[in-house]
Amino acid sequence: MKGPFLLSATNPFLFIKPLTFMNLSGRAVQRVFKNTGLSGHDLLVIHDDMDIPFGRVKLSFSASDGGHKGIRSIQEILGTRDFFRFRVGVGRAESLDKTISHVLGRFDHDEKQCLPMILKNVMAMIKIFFDRGQKETMNLFHGRDISTGLIK
Repeated sequence: MKGPFLLSATNPFLFIKPLTFMNLSGRAVQRVFKNTGLSGHDLLVIHDDMDIPFGRVKLSFSASDGGHKGIRSIQEILGTRDFFRFRVGVGRAESLDKTISHVLGRFDHDEKQCLPMILKNVMAMIKIFFDRGQKETMNLFHGRDISTGLIK
C-alpha cells in the first residue's frame, strides 16, 4: 500500500504491512523509521493476540512482547518497547500442539461473520487514537469486545 493515508485533515498517517515473515516485522519498521525520522512514540502496531479472547481488544504502551515473535522483532530492532499496540484477540487454541494451526488457520464460520465488524471498529479505534489520544482510546476500548456492534 502507498501512503500516507489521511484519517482526518490534520492527522496523516502511514500504514505499512510488512512483506517479510511475521517474525521479521522489525525490518519493515526499521526501514520506515530510517526513511522518515519517526520514533517509537509515533508507532502504533496492530496485531493478533492469543491471550485475549476472540473479538476483544487491548491497548498497551511499552509492554513486553508476550511471546509474540513479530513484536519481539520490532522491539529488538528499535531497541525499545516504547511504542503503542492494539492487540486484537484471536483466543487460544484447544491445545498447545494446535497453536500454529490456530493462529495461521482459517477462522470458523462464527468468527468470519464477526470479522467485518472487528475491522470497522479497529479503523474507528485508529481514528480516535490519532484524533483524541491514547488515554481516551484506552478508556473507550481497553478490554472491550468489538465483534458485536459498531463503535462510535
